[in-house]
Amino acid sequence: MGNKRFETLFDCFRHGTDAVVECQACGHWIPLTMVTLLKMDGIEPSFPFWRAERRFRCSKCGQKRSRVYPGTRPHEWKGNR
Repeated sequence: MGNKRFETLFDCFRHGTDAVVECQACGHWIPLTMVTLLKMDGIEPSFPFWRAERRFRCSKCGQKRSRVYPGTRPHEWKGNR
């Protein structure tokens, strides 16, 4: 993804990639497409990643310890945010 800046959820879609929501408690993750994002209540494309992370609850373990990454897989951007 080169030198593109990813600060908000919309930045992912503007640069042609999805985002990933990963649970820090159990490792479960889901891709977040623009279509999925627009169907969610309380989540806006203009949210910075840190603000969006507070809104997600893991569908597997129920924890609210999520991270949001640009890309298609969590390991692509870990530590490079």
